[in-house]
Amino acid sequence: SSAKGLFVVKIFKIDTEDEKTKKSIVNSFEREEKISKIVNHENLVSFVLSQKAPDRLSLVFDLCDCSLLD
Repeated sequence: SSAKGLFVVKIFKIDTEDEKTKKSIVNSFEREEKISKIVNHENLVSFVLSQKAPDRLSLVFDLCDCSLLD
């Protein structure tokens, strides 16, 4: 279950001038974004939204109010 009104943000920083590295970061973000949008299971945190800025890409998920040990 999710913590009421709390979220966690996974940030992909784009802090390089190397085009190959930038492309790899963007591809990784897009792959995780695509999977997060389609996966829906009670044992996984829920995807909320994604955001794109020139220097960072972000995935927002519900914050889980339990640990893996619960």
